[in-house]
Amino acid sequence: MRTLLHRLAMAVFLLGVTAGFSHAQTGTLAGVVVDAASGETLPGANVLIVDLSRGAATDLDGNYRIPGVAAGTYTVRYSFVGLVPQEVTGVTIVPGETTTLNVGLTAENELEVVTVSAEAIVETNSEIGMLRLRARAAQVSDAISAESISQSGSSDAGDAMERVTGASVQGGRYVFVRGLGDRYANTQLNGATLPTADPDRRAVQFDLFPSEFLENIITLKTFTPDKPGSFSGGLVDINTRSFPERFSASLSVSSGANSQVVPGDDILIDQAVDVSYVGTADNLDIPAALTGDAEFPFVAASERISLNSPEGQARLAAIEANEALVDFFGARSVAPASGTADPNVSLSASLGNRVSLFGNDFGFILGGTLDRGVGSYAEGEVGRYDVSGTESAPRLRQRRTDQRTTVESNLGGIANLSYRLGSRNELSLNTLFSQSAESEARVISGLAPIPIGGADDNINITDRVVGHTQRRLASGQLR
Repeated sequence: MRTLLHRLAMAVFLLGVTAGFSHAQTGTLAGVVVDAASGETLPGANVLIVDLSRGAATDLDGNYRIPGVAAGTYTVRYSFVGLVPQEVTGVTIVPGETTTLNVGLTAENELEVVTVSAEAIVETNSEIGMLRLRARAAQVSDAISAESISQSGSSDAGDAMERVTGASVQGGRYVFVRGLGDRYANTQLNGATLPTADPDRRAVQFDLFPSEFLENIITLKTFTPDKPGSFSGGLVDINTRSFPERFSASLSVSSGANSQVVPGDDILIDQAVDVSYVGTADNLDIPAALTGDAEFPFVAASERISLNSPEGQARLAAIEANEALVDFFGARSVAPASGTADPNVSLSASLGNRVSLFGNDFGFILGGTLDRGVGSYAEGEVGRYDVSGTESAPRLRQRRTDQRTTVESNLGGIANLSYRLGSRNELSLNTLFSQSAESEARVISGLAPIPIGGADDNINITDRVVGHTQRRLASGQLR
């Protein structure tokens, strides 16, 4: 009895080892079949591995995929109704890898089979695909692919747009096409118009889209009937990754500093608002007393007055009233304070794969990014000149020292799911979330001329500035 059980256990073990070894010796053949004359993809084209009598049909986008092919060298035959069949010899399948072979079929001038010998292309060059798209486009357009974005080292869509002809980026986030401002541009995400997260501008902030999530960015500069007509400068369509060809996973962690601010240096901070590492702000609430209809005197120094006059005394009382606004914030001080610089941190991770689910392909891409940076300088100067001087030597009216710090944090995430029903239908859910927070603390100090007693007196004046901006964008598309 023990001998029988021992033999059964050994048989199961050997079967598992053999199956695992067999699986490791197989690869995948994939690619795209197009019309060689027009460049259009061919849905429903037949792909046959002649040596194995095994094949597949292309989907709506002309893509095909044959998994579990034993390692070796084969002849593959491509055919489509009305086009000349084509055979490719010497196609090598590598164990555990995807061999990509793209084929173009020509018109059926003569009924004969054309045999072509070629090496299999292991990786698809997506930049070539963008060039082909531009060549076939009915409008003037420009495009940048994920391959180019990766090679250029761009961190987000704003950096990537700096490499597009005719486009300029303002402040690292606002895109101008052909020199026209944000009101003349339109931005889409996967073909759907995007709202802006900025209450003061119509422009979309391109720094909200990490480069790891981008498939390509297409910029249209002329009109076609299939696009919205609400732009005169250009339309920018941001497309995110959706269907991976193979399993992929990545993790990136980086940090950096410059000579002006390194971790541990003394910097200015906004002590009323703290920017967290996940793009949110702590203690960001406005006292109720400041949201009502209370009126406070406005201070202006547009004319020379005497401090001993009744009007001068009224101005002093107004200044004291304005300074009393700080009391509404309680223990929190609405003024820059001294702090310590934290390390700059950048983190990104992604996971994607294509698996078989109920006999059909299911693909997913999950990713997240986190970025926090500190920028600061302490030896700046602010000068103001009078128009009464000459063009070559304008009269300096004031010069003051300037110290400024900005802390910015960004958090982004993406989850794209795609499911193919046969070779002609695909259901996909694309979601994207991004939020960012930015805090500013600034002190400008020095002598400035103030009109007092009928003449300009130089008085030491200090301007203290704190500011905070928080933005959030969420997008979901079911297609």
